[in-house]
Amino acid sequence: MWVDAGERDECRMRVAIAGGGIGGLTLGRALAERGVQADVYEQAGELREIGAAVALSANGVRELERLGLGEGLAAISTQPSSLCIRRSDGTLICREPMGEGNVYPEAFGSAYYGVHRVPLLKLLAEGLDPDRIHLAHRVTDASEDGRLRFENGTERDGAFAALPTDLAWIHGHDARGTAEADRHGNSAVHA
Repeated sequence: MWVDAGERDECRMRVAIAGGGIGGLTLGRALAERGVQADVYEQAGELREIGAAVALSANGVRELERLGLGEGLAAISTQPSSLCIRRSDGTLICREPMGEGNVYPEAFGSAYYGVHRVPLLKLLAEGLDPDRIHLAHRVTDASEDGRLRFENGTERDGAFAALPTDLAWIHGHDARGTAEADRHGNSAVHA
């Protein structure tokens, strides 16, 4: 799926990402950074998440920092002073320092954050072209030629690669099947 810099001029890959959650928007940012056109299709009418907060460990924080989101992420997050594990009666089993004294960031190279999902989604979406985020577009069918059909009756032609965010793509292959790309970078998933 990744295109070498030398091949980028010859191949204009366009990718459709089914799902505008944390994973889909992060993938959209990462692809845009590499010059790959990515459209994010979200079934909801607005960018929102069910649930309250997520915990981001150093690995996730480092990737978001690499995408240029470090300051924005720090501004919307909280860093716990410690992580405590307790028995059901409340008795403390252990306490690991996290934010206090910068113990966790020094050990792992980035902070450990707690962040509410909605501000995180908005932060991720800020760097994407708003014309590339399509709300109220629930994918109902993805054909082998790359055509996507949506519940609202619209379609996208075979110039898009169907890329559900729950697939792990490595060099054009996914866990459920293969992805074949033609010389222009158009691809389709075969389950």
